[in-house]
Amino acid sequence: SPSWNGFTARLGYSTGAFAAEGVTNRAVGDPGDGSAWTGAVRYNNGPWKAGISNWSADAEGSGMVAGAGDQRSTRAWGSYQFAMGLSIGLAFDRSSNDLGAATSSRSAWYIPINYAFGPHKVYFDYSRANDASNTVGNSSGKQWGLGYDYAFSKRTSAGVYYSKVSNNTAGSYDLFAVGRNGAALATAAGEDARMWYFGLAHNF
Repeated sequence: SPSWNGFTARLGYSTGAFAAEGVTNRAVGDPGDGSAWTGAVRYNNGPWKAGISNWSADAEGSGMVAGAGDQRSTRAWGSYQFAMGLSIGLAFDRSSNDLGAATSSRSAWYIPINYAFGPHKVYFDYSRANDASNTVGNSSGKQWGLGYDYAFSKRTSAGVYYSKVSNNTAGSYDLFAVGRNGAALATAAGEDARMWYFGLAHNF
């Protein structure tokens, strides 16, 4: 949408949200008949940024796709930019997944902090996911990250970033790039994940 005094909105809809390519067995439903929608309202004006978003997905024949179920998620966030270059934010997320036999839900929160001075920018963030309902054992996890960027010019910068995910005995949270890269590399319950990032960016 256009911006109205700093407010913007987005809305998206998808059919076949959990479609399994090439699957024609309809014994457990039609895997291409699911749907999903997402919407968000954001505010960005002066030192304040805030927003709220929602995700809702219904999986028809979700047994065709391992781990797929009806999903619901609501997220709210906000941040404030101080004049001296310090920015502090807070985000909260509540999500649930209905696999038919049981519905599991969990809440999570996230604190991002960054400080910019001259060509330098330092980042720190911390997040925690609480235990999921209808699970056996402690399924919570936490993550923290520390990073640094240096701007050579308005369009070119370089940076380094370190991130660590710590899982409790039944938690299996992962870094997105690893967790979505195949089951062979996914973090198992109780394991931790770490990542170093070194990057050079140029905006043309």
